[in-house]
This record gives sequence, C-alpha cells and structure tokens, in this order.
Amino acid sequence: MIRFAMAAIVVSVGNVAWAQAPVPAQRPDISGVVLGADKKPVAGAKVYAARWDATIYEMVLLPPVTTGADGRFVLEGKTLPDIGAATTVTAAMVYVDAPGYRFARAGVTNGKPNELTLDAGGGVVRGSVVDARGKPVAGARIQAGALSPDPTRRTLDTDIPAPFAERYKTRTDAAGEWEIRNVPASGKAYILLDDPRYVTVSREVACAPEGAAATKTGGEPFVALPASAITGTVLLPDGKPAGSVRVTAHAAGDGDGVFGSDKTNADGTFRIGKIGRGTFTLSAKPRDKSLLAPAQSGITVAAGKETALKPLALLAGTPVSGTVTDAKTGAGIA
Repeated sequence: MIRFAMAAIVVSVGNVAWAQAPVPAQRPDISGVVLGADKKPVAGAKVYAARWDATIYEMVLLPPVTTGADGRFVLEGKTLPDIGAATTVTAAMVYVDAPGYRFARAGVTNGKPNELTLDAGGGVVRGSVVDARGKPVAGARIQAGALSPDPTRRTLDTDIPAPFAERYKTRTDAAGEWEIRNVPASGKAYILLDDPRYVTVSREVACAPEGAAATKTGGEPFVALPASAITGTVLLPDGKPAGSVRVTAHAAGDGDGVFGSDKTNADGTFRIGKIGRGTFTLSAKPRDKSLLAPAQSGITVAAGKETALKPLALLAGTPVSGTVTDAKTGAGIA
C-alpha cells in the first residue's frame, strides 16, 4: 500500500491552473544497534525485517542488512512491509541472527534506540518417542517451533521462521531419544513430532542448561501413531485448477492431530497429512477475495488411512460479514 501526502501543489499560469498529483510519502528509516549479553556491539549480525504471510501461516523474512563494526544497522523505510502505521512512524518486526548467538525477535520503531540484545542460548531440550506399544521409535523427526526464555510466560514469544528452522530439527536415535540445543538455558520450547508417517504431536517442553545431566526434559514420551490424510482438488468457477489456495481441516477438540493444512499445487491438488482419526470440516481460503469456498463438514477419517474427496469448486461472489442477534434482547448469538 502506498500512502500519499494530503497536500497537493497547485501552479497557476494566467487563468489556467494545474494541480500536481499527490507525492508518495516516504516512511522514515529505522536504525538500531545489536549487542551481546555483555552489552558489547555485535558486528556482522544479520537483521531481517519480517512480514506475515496469511497464505502460508508464517513469517516471511526480507533480505537482511548487516551490522557494522559498531553493531549498528539501518532499515530503509521504503523497503519495509506496510503494517498500517502513519507516514511519520515506521515500525517493523525483525529477527536478528549472528554466529555464536541464539537468534532473537523484536519490534523496532523509528526514533527509538532499538537496542537488540542477543544471548548465546546455552540450553537444551530432550525427550523420546515411542509407538502405541511403548517401544522406542527410531528416526522420527522432531522440530522446535517456538521458544521463550521466560518459563513463566503462558505463551511462547519467539516463533522460528523457515530460514532458521533446520538448526532446530533432529531425529530420534536407536533408543527413540532426541535432543535439540541452542535454546534458552531457562525457559521453554514448543516441540513437535513433525514426521509425515505419524500424527503430529505438540508439547511445551522445559529447557535446561547444556551442562545439566542428560535427563529428559520433555516429560512423558511422544507417542507416534500412524498418520491419516485428506486429499482432493480445488477448482475455479470455470473448472480450471485453482493453485495457491490454503486448505485446512479441523476436527472438534484440542488434542493432537485435529488440525492440518496444505496449499494447493498448480494443478489444484492438495494433501493434508499428519492428522489423526475423527470427523473433520474442510475450508479453503483463495488469494482472490472475489472467490468463495463452501465449507465441507462431516468428513470421516479413519486411523492411518487416506480419505479422497470430490473436487471442491470455488464460487464467484463477495464475502459478507455481520452479527446475528436475538430479536428480543438484541444480544449476539454465538
């Protein structure tokens, strides 16, 4: 979105006047400094501005700028995502990464000091994976999805974007055990059993200092159950395949395997895997706001099986929102 200055320049020559088109307002740059835990500048740190991509449900990082010998950086306002701020204020979410440190996330605003402090991590999370009979599962893929240095926080405040994800992935050994390092020394991590063969399992796991005894920090083992899947095709109103449509499946409850998502391929096909058994509702979110997708409910999925659906045809239309109220009380009806 481009924001324009309110005033226009009017030039008069004789009896004729010309109005110059509004000039795009330039958002100010954001500057700051990256420091280590010892408050010394960190040279060579990469600072990434981020934007949220609703079609893939994750943060996308823009090309980074690198700090100088004094640890300082400048983000040009014209390169930053528009998050609805006024033209005199620029704000951004940034991720900072440097060798020897754990990456960090912070909000920055022009006109403020923006001191971003990195720590060395120094923590570890451990756990194990077993099958339904309690036997160890080797080679299962484990991933940390978010981190928090504060164990008392109810929510995890630092998600792990794609460029950093590989360093927080591992697989279980022959004994079914796993370990992930470079996490907060005291805090918690959001850990997932994220393997296409199994139902996704997620859990908040306490972190421990790396020098701590090699005991499991994850409590009860993750149980690896055979994954189910839902497959299908999304079509445009003219019958052509609809690519890049976000399709989600959700079952009742908050347990493991009740939610899954995928984006359609160029041929309109999708596969939502790593879900459990149950009755699911399917919804689709096209990029084109003039297209609507009717939800499909009552989709029965068996344990470890793949359920193929009939093609889902998008409809041409305009979304309408509103509130349903009680005619007598005027109260909203959920």
